[in-house]
Amino acid sequence: MKKIAAAFLGNFLGITAAWWLLADFMIDLRWAVLLPAALFLIIAGLILRPLVKIIFWPLTFISFGLLYPAVVFLADLLSLKILDWISPALSINDGLTLIAATLIITSVNLLFQLLWPKYLLSDKSLFP
Repeated sequence: MKKIAAAFLGNFLGITAAWWLLADFMIDLRWAVLLPAALFLIIAGLILRPLVKIIFWPLTFISFGLLYPAVVFLADLLSLKILDWISPALSINDGLTLIAATLIITSVNLLFQLLWPKYLLSDKSLFP
């Protein structure tokens, strides 16, 4: 449950960070839009990541696992593109913005999930 909460908050903060950093990433910053978008990215990741991993399994096997991060990035890119297609409140204007938004959302989500159990839920200080 903590991992899902961390992924949800990480996606939420990642979408907000992408909106702040990218001029062509437009989303309506209301709770009614951001919460379902963050939830959709979690559900799409749970569905698309295994499918993309199965489809690209031979390529990952031939490359001795070196292309595994690229396969996971492709799954995240597809989930954000599907969110762009189904959500009227989200607009991504070009391909480079889609790639940059995926990098930002994935990076913020990963950082948040790494910091969540160690520092944000404990008495430890983030800075010594």
